[in-house]
Amino acid sequence: MSARPGRVTEDRAVGFSRPRTLETTFEPAFSDLTNELRRLIFEARLKQKEVTP
Repeated sequence: MSARPGRVTEDRAVGFSRPRTLETTFEPAFSDLTNELRRLIFEARLKQKEVTP
């Protein structure tokens, strides 16, 4: 989601069943996905700070 106004900026398929087990959260594919999503959120926040006076 983007900041104000909120809009979807990425749409990702998540191939992990729910509820997720603790073991699932340690799988490399799960870690890769969460790291990528965190990176996207971080970059969006940086862009927002650049635009906001």
